[in-house]
Amino acid sequence: MKIVDFEWNEHFAPHILARGKKYLEEGHVSRIQRVNNTYIADVEGTYEYEVEITIEDGSIKEMLCNCPYAETDNCKHMAAVLCALETEDVSIEELPVAPTPPIISHIPLEMPWLEAIDNLPEETIRKELLKRADR
Repeated sequence: MKIVDFEWNEHFAPHILARGKKYLEEGHVSRIQRVNNTYIADVEGTYEYEVEITIEDGSIKEMLCNCPYAETDNCKHMAAVLCALETEDVSIEELPVAPTPPIISHIPLEMPWLEAIDNLPEETIRKELLKRADR
């Protein structure tokens, strides 16, 4: 089943897109799951990375990857998953939607994480990370 049938290549530098396509061809993309409009996949690279891509109304709403490159730009792991979602024979496991618990944060939304970490006690940071991990 082809999930992605819209233009998305412009989100990537040409060399990153080429690496993503190669990753898919070499079988580095595994376990694609879907929760609502979000696709979650494992991509084997230097380490195993998790990619999350949210697609709404025929466009990408959000892309996340836990690789270091994705902290500043869209990465080859994201491109590999989008290439997989563009193929006809992709297998996707549907996951049930879990209710989202209310999250009360100690970090103001407008405050950058690094600044927040410098200003909060260790125990508060630990609690904050645990809450975000539960999401």
